[in-house]
Amino acid sequence: FEQPLGARGAGDVSDASADAAAAEIEGLLKRLGLVNDRMVDAATRTPGTADVLTHTLARHRDILQEFSQEFRRVKSTVTAANEHARLLAGAHRRDNIGLGGTGLSQSQIHQQLLRERSGLQSATNAADEVISQAQSQALALGQQRSLLIDIDSKVGSVGQKFPVMNSIMTSIRRKKSREQLILSAVVASCLLFIIIYWMNK
Repeated sequence: FEQPLGARGAGDVSDASADAAAAEIEGLLKRLGLVNDRMVDAATRTPGTADVLTHTLARHRDILQEFSQEFRRVKSTVTAANEHARLLAGAHRRDNIGLGGTGLSQSQIHQQLLRERSGLQSATNAADEVISQAQSQALALGQQRSLLIDIDSKVGSVGQKFPVMNSIMTSIRRKKSREQLILSAVVASCLLFIIIYWMNK
């Protein structure tokens, strides 16, 4: 029961497509893992990370784990189907009987892998957007920090100037006090002389 040449060619093309899709999904999973690592790193370097960002990081880790498990399951199904297909007598009817007892044809498995890849791509795009938002937030916090440092520096400068101003005001008050004492003494002396003069008159 040798497989016809045409059937073998179609199977090879289908297997190659499935392998290419699997390799691409593996690459996307690795990229999503790197994206998650970058998100965690950005959050760690951002003081006062918001709860919503922490929740988002946890959710994306869960998404990566779910996709990884689903991909391993689908890949295992494809591998089992291909192994069974090579040993199955009457392989020219393979597309009609469902491979490996899974009830999935090569075309159906390939479509499932494509859907998996599409889901991973969407998740990766969403993760990239979250990273962009986290970087924007980190930049805004950095600008606020610079502004606060500048304000603190100016306040410190004013605080350093206040003792000098206080010293000047104290000197002015002392000078006015001395002038008032001298003026009071002069007035008192004049009154005293007037009283003495009036009594002797």
